[in-house]
Amino acid sequence: MLQIYPIEINCKITFMLYITDYHIHTNYSDGTAEPEEYISTAIKKGFKEIGFSEHLNLFRTDLTWCIDMQKVPDYISHISSLKNQLDNIKIKTGFEIDYYPGKEKEINDIISSLNIDYAIGSIHFIGEIPLTAVRTFIMVNRLMIFSFITLKLFLRQLNQDCLILLLIVTL
Repeated sequence: MLQIYPIEINCKITFMLYITDYHIHTNYSDGTAEPEEYISTAIKKGFKEIGFSEHLNLFRTDLTWCIDMQKVPDYISHISSLKNQLDNIKIKTGFEIDYYPGKEKEINDIISSLNIDYAIGSIHFIGEIPLTAVRTFIMVNRLMIFSFITLKLFLRQLNQDCLILLLIVTL
């Protein structure tokens, strides 16, 4: 006969909720507002830390939703000045950088040359196919598996310790 003996475990479990967002686009790329507006909203909502991550595509210049390379120094300077002005929220500077197979060294060289806190690797194109809408994601779902494998290989080549992987689905 199976006997069950209750065991009392006295322990205290503490949960800490740390509200943050590292995927904010301002009007430097395809966002709708200045960084100051996002910071104000984040503070009001109780965020402890935020990160700005403008879209950056190093190999295409025809994308209106990406920051122009000429504006990159202004963007970094702007966010850095905001970091120094505020002490009630931590602010990080980053980019969401498009990955292209075979361009790992060039991407790594650019990332290394920028004074940023983090980079998000993204795939907005598979070959020349833009992944710009949910319909596109659904239509190329087999290719999306390939894209995540490709991204993993890219990160391995960059010797990155971590990956911020974002899967955004808008219905």
